[in-house]
Amino acid sequence: MCFLSHALEARTQWALHRIALIAGNFDAAGDYLTEAQISAMDSGIAAFHADAELPHLLADVPVLTAEWNNAWDVAAEDHARGATVWIGTWSSDLDGLRETRASVVKRTKGFCPGLEVSYQGGDCEPSYGDALPTLEEAISAAEKRESDWHLTDV
Repeated sequence: MCFLSHALEARTQWALHRIALIAGNFDAAGDYLTEAQISAMDSGIAAFHADAELPHLLADVPVLTAEWNNAWDVAAEDHARGATVWIGTWSSDLDGLRETRASVVKRTKGFCPGLEVSYQGGDCEPSYGDALPTLEEAISAAEKRESDWHLTDV
């Protein structure tokens, strides 16, 4: 669906939300508001991929504008991070406190080798190297980064 179709759906659900509030049907009003927010988020994601700006349909409703902007920002961050195309297996260091995993993401400039380092099973964000032209080169570079990291542990 086009980002404008999602925006129209958001605006329609917003109108139904307002009508339900006036009618005193607060349960329905909450449901319509949730649907309006979800549609605004869908519009923001689709608009990022279409390289489009905030539709006028949402611009005068602050809550829908905020949802649209947040979703657009998340889509932009996901795009910048790239799509993960290869993930290695977790490996523990000698003391068992840290784990590493090599990975590769595909970005517009090529394949970027990555390395995740988790301390005691906690969450972690991978760090990525420069883009390489092929997936095979990036996998090799990611595995080398992981191997080099473990070598410093000895």
